[in-house]
Amino acid sequence: VAGSDGAVGASTGAKGARVTDILAEPANVRGLPEEYLVVHKNREADDPDSRLTAARSALSQGHYQAALTLFDELHKQDSTDKRVAMGRAVALQKLGQTKEALAAYEETLTNDPDNVEALTNMMGLLQSQDAETTIAKLQKLRDTYPSNADVTAQLGMVYGTAGDYDQALKYLEMADALKPGSPNILYNRAVIYDRMGNTGQAADLYREIIQLAGDGVLDSHFPIEAVKKRLAVLR
Repeated sequence: VAGSDGAVGASTGAKGARVTDILAEPANVRGLPEEYLVVHKNREADDPDSRLTAARSALSQGHYQAALTLFDELHKQDSTDKRVAMGRAVALQKLGQTKEALAAYEETLTNDPDNVEALTNMMGLLQSQDAETTIAKLQKLRDTYPSNADVTAQLGMVYGTAGDYDQALKYLEMADALKPGSPNILYNRAVIYDRMGNTGQAADLYREIIQLAGDGVLDSHFPIEAVKKRLAVLR
């Protein structure tokens, strides 16, 4: 479905395209990996590991405020414990305390830069922030993860949503170099070209996507029919 500006919508029911519709994931909270929960038998109730187990249990059962209280207490005792930092961040996100959750994820990533769950959740939360804040935080993340295509692509999409198409293309092309042939990155580059009026380049990328569909590499949620319809208009 083509939007009023000629760009392709991310789904057949879209009322106009948003560059972030495909790559940007909803701010769903990824759970804690099993290694973040360590249970030792024969521990006292006030033992940190026992309290961590209780906090983790409260979190998994949906008792988010109780979990946060426990994680806060543990965090005051040891702010370097990666398990506590991550659990606290998830609890804050579940409670809708976005600003505090973002800060908690930043702290988690500072101490545990390989934490994929923290990075994923933080990027999801950034979607609800204003463009200036999101760009600043994504730039900071990109400094830490220069080889992460998802962070780079997300930065490009935010620029696209803000209407800065030159910057959007810059980062989306960087992301494409980091993850060549990614359908989602190709799609977002095509949408940007489409919005800029560079329909020839947009059409070339749409054709690449259709070829990928023929090769069976697209997932079931990809709006391939919308891409086909838009390409038919551009021919």
